[in-house]
Amino acid sequence: MKKNTPTPRFKGEKYSVQKSNYFYLSFMFFIISIAMGSCKKDNGPSPDIGQETDDYILSLPPVQFEAEKPATIDSTATEQDLEYDYTIDYYSAAAGYDEQIVLNPQTDVIYPGALIKGETILDGSYVPISVKRKPITISTSLQGAGKVSVKVEDPKLSTVREAVNDLMSQEYDVPPANMGFTVENIYSREQFKMAVRASYSSGAMDVNGSFNYSNTKIKSRVVAKFIQNYYTLDMDLPAKPSDLIDEEPSPNIFGSLMPMYISTVTFGRMALFTVESELSETEVNTYLQASYSQIEGESSTDFEKLVAKSTMKVYVLGGSGADAGTAINGFSDFKKYITRGGNFSKTSPGAPISYKLRYIHDNTIARTVFSASYPVRTAVPRTDNLRYDISVRLYRMTPHFEDGNGSPNELFGTIKSWRTSSKKYNHWSVSSSGTYLKLGKNKTHTFSNNTTTRRRYNNLVSSHSITIQLSVKEQDAWPDADEDLGTSSYTVPLIDIIAKSPASLTYTIKNYGQGSSFMDVVFILKVEKITRI
Repeated sequence: MKKNTPTPRFKGEKYSVQKSNYFYLSFMFFIISIAMGSCKKDNGPSPDIGQETDDYILSLPPVQFEAEKPATIDSTATEQDLEYDYTIDYYSAAAGYDEQIVLNPQTDVIYPGALIKGETILDGSYVPISVKRKPITISTSLQGAGKVSVKVEDPKLSTVREAVNDLMSQEYDVPPANMGFTVENIYSREQFKMAVRASYSSGAMDVNGSFNYSNTKIKSRVVAKFIQNYYTLDMDLPAKPSDLIDEEPSPNIFGSLMPMYISTVTFGRMALFTVESELSETEVNTYLQASYSQIEGESSTDFEKLVAKSTMKVYVLGGSGADAGTAINGFSDFKKYITRGGNFSKTSPGAPISYKLRYIHDNTIARTVFSASYPVRTAVPRTDNLRYDISVRLYRMTPHFEDGNGSPNELFGTIKSWRTSSKKYNHWSVSSSGTYLKLGKNKTHTFSNNTTTRRRYNNLVSSHSITIQLSVKEQDAWPDADEDLGTSSYTVPLIDIIAKSPASLTYTIKNYGQGSSFMDVVFILKVEKITRI
């Protein structure tokens, strides 16, 4: 049928109708184009978004850690107080580790697959990157269950927790014990972080706070670290950055440095024992290692020696309980925190105790470097301001010879002592015409302890000495000449007497005469009083 067309009412009306149709068609084409564009955006990122993500992330500078260097003395100073001379060596060091310790068991940042802003790794704040993510796969090192891995569609804290809970709800074989016990000397707050490898600081237990770094009377500070690893949760490594990210790159999201991600989290239990002690570092280390080796026993004399002169606290993560800053008062306390919750189970599931960071561009493990400057103080007791009162006592005499006619020896002479640069003092003096001391061969005479046989020298310094002089003869009847055992002097350094204090120093002198004749004279020297000036 032929289509009816309206009759033009005036010349040119046909042109107007055609023009209207043209504008109508153009308008409809515009609307359809917008709709198609909207539909295209709803279908997700363009095919080039992955390449854009890779290009952008790889254009960011990676996190640069300090170069590792061994502990080096940069400068040395000396100090002195009334009791000690101090040498203070100022060290700087930078130590790198492939794995970091977690001191915050409730962390919401440390989990497999977490993306971290690069610049926040350096200051320990660990700011997570909130971005739309592509799926990841997480597996466990535990064995014996039907499933050891799980896929997480949109990995973030909640979805990873849910997936891990599902994975860990199975029955696994109990892993073999994997324990370690180390002792580190602590000198400053900075160096503490380096010693325990604690990079992530947000919400961490303030283990460092148990040390009083301003107390110079404390000889040593150490932290003993007991770690038992139960299992790891590991993320499959991506081939490229865009395998983790499903969103267009933006400086506001990723920050100024290349992001890093957490690939592995180790679960288990950890106990940190902090010790401040009057004992030396060597003594504390020895006692702690010995105590750990005796952990199966009921007691430890080494541990009791340690706690007698130390303050010890414990900080626990994982296992069947948690403690922070609890005092350790005896070996039973120490043993409890080592053995409690000793194996993985549903009642002792462990806590995140360490983790590994990786670079996003090549999946290499980030060797996190901790740097610190710290003083190491060495204290030496002062002796220059000490004064000593020393007693010198003539104790006994034994001749090892006999008189020519078989009678007891008739001894006379002098036995003297004196301190450095002082006059001589007689402990025994018998003249040739006096009352001899009669003693047979190998017979011993013990002298009375009185003001004659004992002399006290006061206000001596450690560089002084005591000199003892023997001049003894044995009287023989005429026409035989008296047997002269000669005159001998012996010097005893005061430091030898001090070294025996508070006990006495027993000093035996042998005085030789003619042939095989000799005699023993014994003195007792003792520090009676020490005064600091």
